[in-house]
Amino acid sequence: MAQKPETEKKRAEDQPGYEAVRTLTETRKKLKVTQKALSEKTGIPQAEISRLENGLRPPTLNLLNRLAQGLDMELNITITPKKRRGRKPGTKAK
Repeated sequence: MAQKPETEKKRAEDQPGYEAVRTLTETRKKLKVTQKALSEKTGIPQAEISRLENGLRPPTLNLLNRLAQGLDMELNITITPKKRRGRKPGTKAK
């Protein structure tokens, strides 16, 4: 049974990397680069870029990197510990 588009979009927006897609989309628009031009530069089909930008497809690191390079940007990933209330990192809760 096919998922409703809203369900697919919600699921994609919850995936890590969606914030990066939004940043890349905003940058693409600010630079006045069309999806077609970005597609030609990156080799990513325009339809795939559209699905990513509309939250219908979760991003992969490879796609994020290719899009960033196509916009003359670098993809940087930072992993930080979660903030814990009242505990030092690495300690167990009582």
